Amino acid sequence: MPTSPGNANIPWFQKRERPAVWIHSQDALERRVEDGQEVFVFNDRGRIKIRAHVTDDIMPGTVCLLQGQWPCLDVDGTDMAGSANVLTSRAHLDRTDRAKPGLTNQLYPGAGA
Repeated sequence: MPTSPGNANIPWFQKRERPAVWIHSQDALERRVEDGQEVFVFNDRGRIKIRAHVTDDIMPGTVCLLQGQWPCLDVDGTDMAGSANVLTSRAHLDRTDRAKPGLTNQLYPGAGA
């Protein structure tokens, strides 16, 4: 998965792996989310639609969304590219420019998925 915003727009990377939000298998089961299913991740700052990657390689109760995607907003403002920037704000950065923990996001299955 590209980890640089410039790499996210390279067709070779786009063909190799689509962006995904990682979710623990127990959390996915509780939310009725299946591996590969389109889901919405949202908070009070924004909403993205992205593919779910169900795995035990992440701690239960958390999700992981890699940075590097450029936003691509739908007509209702939903990001269809999986850009973490849509869910974050510089107001939540400390003096070292690292995100503070505790951003609250919600995840639910996408319509028609």
